[in-house]
Amino acid sequence: NQCPHQPPPGWDCPTCAWFANGGGSDNEPGGYLNATFSHFVGGKAVGPDLYHTKAGVYKANTNGEFAGYTTSVIANKSIAWLHTVAGDNKPFLLTVASKGPHVPATPAPWYAKGTYID
Repeated sequence: NQCPHQPPPGWDCPTCAWFANGGGSDNEPGGYLNATFSHFVGGKAVGPDLYHTKAGVYKANTNGEFAGYTTSVIANKSIAWLHTVAGDNKPFLLTVASKGPHVPATPAPWYAKGTYID
């Protein structure tokens, strides 16, 4: 998946242009249309096999170890990145999406008990 280097029609406002023209760094989650996205946190490369898996479940991990529940891992990495840019007095945009609403819907242990009436 490659993003265009220019904002789509209608998104050419000064703020959008700032993000599209290098508002973020190429090696971190910055830049509105960053075309250098090449891999996910677990190291899985972006490509057709990721979006068209034939069998099995892709297991993301950090250096081979279970890193936690996806939503928590993504949130923690996002917060860590925010701490690196928040003091720069420069505008930034961070859009975070997790697989939380998708199956399998196995809750983290701290949510599993007592969340719903059994």
